[in-house]
Amino acid sequence: MRLALALVALVVAGCDAAPPAAVATPAGQPQGGTLVVAAQEPSTLDPLYVAGVQAAATIYSVAVEGLVRVLPDGTFAPLLAREVPTLDNGGVTVSATGMQVRYVLREGVTWSDGAPLSSADVRFTWERVMRDPRVATREGYDLIDGIDTPDAQTVVVRYRQVYPPYLTRFDAILPRHALEGADPAAYGRTPLGTGPFRISEFASGQQITAVRNPRYREPGRPLLDRLIFKLVPSVEAAMAQLRAGEVHAAFNVSEADALDLGTDPAIALDEARSPIIEALSFNVARRGDPADDSAPHPVLGDRAVRRALVHAT
Repeated sequence: MRLALALVALVVAGCDAAPPAAVATPAGQPQGGTLVVAAQEPSTLDPLYVAGVQAAATIYSVAVEGLVRVLPDGTFAPLLAREVPTLDNGGVTVSATGMQVRYVLREGVTWSDGAPLSSADVRFTWERVMRDPRVATREGYDLIDGIDTPDAQTVVVRYRQVYPPYLTRFDAILPRHALEGADPAAYGRTPLGTGPFRISEFASGQQITAVRNPRYREPGRPLLDRLIFKLVPSVEAAMAQLRAGEVHAAFNVSEADALDLGTDPAIALDEARSPIIEALSFNVARRGDPADDSAPHPVLGDRAVRRALVHAT
């Protein structure tokens, strides 16, 4: 089985899950079945709260989509937008007062509950980023003066200055009809999206289940019927379950684990390029409530200490 997710590393063990009822698929491709993936439990699957948390982002991305996506080689491809807006195709315009980015949404896209996707959902996503005090980051979104929605398919994002990484924003669009006036905590357990799967269950300490979205826009997709993210306490536990055949796949595999698992004839190591970058960030401000940016942290304020920690990591 092959799982089309942005995983840093994926280890797949032999799987003989019998496929349920047949669905129309491209000729010669497998279809049906369940893939069980070992994963550490995220605190939430709300895209706005988990920026930079790889496991959570991997799980919610099977259901929640953005306007464009990043390919393994670092380039961008359209997802909910018809095309990637650029200066060359007129989707981006720059002036003395800033820049505008124009997205045109794909037609006929619906949320997994059947409601139509519209430009109002994109504007609602930005508004929630800006007003929710618990979001992980507002970087880039705080440079937006406003978003115009001249029709249901068109989004015009007005930046007050030139913002080169504009395509990294709106990587997860939220459903206005389901979240406006609602408690976001419930959404964080089973986020509604437009993707190939629908998150149907979040059982803490056990598993997160994603089932095929019958309203997905691509006929015959996804090929799998179900994804089960079996929640494990550590990478070591995931490796043990993989060796025991209790899961079909695991990610976040270290180099040492890869060498060890590579000797098992029942396990295949699939290494793929990925746009995911792991970063180590330091808070160099002096501790306090609030922290004092004008004075260095007694330990991390020393560049030599930070360099040593980077080398050690």
